[in-house]
Amino acid sequence: MDAFQQQIHIRFRQTDMAGIAYFNEAFNIFHDVYEAWVEHHFKDKSNWFANSEWAVPLKNVSAEYQRPLLPFATYTVRMQLHEVGKSSFQLHTEILSTEGVHAKITTTHVFMNKATRRGQEIPNDIRRILEM
Repeated sequence: MDAFQQQIHIRFRQTDMAGIAYFNEAFNIFHDVYEAWVEHHFKDKSNWFANSEWAVPLKNVSAEYQRPLLPFATYTVRMQLHEVGKSSFQLHTEILSTEGVHAKITTTHVFMNKATRRGQEIPNDIRRILEM
């Protein structure tokens, strides 16, 4: 699966008194781009986020901050599928500018059966797309 990219802008309201984006903004940016990634690859966001049989909660999240995110700046967010397992997948996301990498976020998403609240295998139709 090819890397997915989207442009984002940091607004003044997302920053502290020093003019640097709050640390949690990287996670907000990630989630906005994640929704766009789902829509791009799976077309129907409602089937992904409101599926009656399964859900895809986060199992693990880590972030590494390398440069500040500044207001009024435009950044490229690059999201890449890194690994597909039996019941989970991992995404590597970078927030970039012409200066280089500003933040790296790694997330692991696990498929969960809603009725049992236990992990389940990735559905075959989803797996086919992930493994393209």
